[in-house]
Amino acid sequence: MKQSTCSLFGGPATQEECRCDFLDFSPDQILGAPDTYPNAGAQTTGWGPFASGEQFLVIELERLVYVSAVRIYEVYLPGKISGIRAAPTYAGNQTNWTDLYIGVPQDLPKESVQVFAPHLCPKTEVAVRFIRLDFSLSDDLFYEMDAVEVLGTELPPASKTLPDNLINYTPPSGIHGALAPISLLAEDCTA
Repeated sequence: MKQSTCSLFGGPATQEECRCDFLDFSPDQILGAPDTYPNAGAQTTGWGPFASGEQFLVIELERLVYVSAVRIYEVYLPGKISGIRAAPTYAGNQTNWTDLYIGVPQDLPKESVQVFAPHLCPKTEVAVRFIRLDFSLSDDLFYEMDAVEVLGTELPPASKTLPDNLINYTPPSGIHGALAPISLLAEDCTA
């Protein structure tokens, strides 16, 4: 991942509000491999929103990716992710996000850890460079994550959903003999 930014309710936050001016607890702590997980507890090697309420974190990936999975290493008060979104470009409040996961925060023990890896629906049909994580925190809670792992490929998947909800699959040449491409009607995916 290339960079991370945070926002408070009502718009982008200043570096001071995000604690972005300090290495400890800064959003950059989620970049790279986990360094707190699997240990539980608030650590300076993790990041959490500075305020309660509805918050989000935007992560820029180093390159465009067709996302297949997102893993969030939560180390203090896990279960507060309420959404995962993706976009190929970032335009602040004008960003056209694709919902990959929308859920209800969980009440888990605060001194526990989890790797939150929800089923993503739909998988991204276009390569994306930005991932947005949404949090829902009550007034008396503090949440912390250690790392975010985004899995995917730089190449488009062999099957792709078209605007008319058809899935076209073209077998790679020479592997399946003389099979013809097939099309199937796609429905909304389920968890």
